[in-house]
Amino acid sequence: MLLKKVIKDLFTGPDDNTYELAHFLWVFGVLAFVGMVAYTVYKTGGYPQGFGTDFGTLNAGGAAGAFARAKADQTVAPKGDADANNPGS
Repeated sequence: MLLKKVIKDLFTGPDDNTYELAHFLWVFGVLAFVGMVAYTVYKTGGYPQGFGTDFGTLNAGGAAGAFARAKADQTVAPKGDADANNPGS
């Protein structure tokens, strides 16, 4: 059950019900990148130094996209909800 929750959390948005295409692309991009590195190490016998920087850039881009989406999804309270619009009152 824990693995199922982790996988769902990876692929869903902040509401935990909506699946996000960006999350799928990020995870599959990382898996493809790891596979490419494994194949290169297998064929050449060495680890290319530039791949570390590329992997960091891939993860930073995915995190930035997830952060931007989360910021864009924030909503304001409806105008009729006085307590939410004026927390001090």
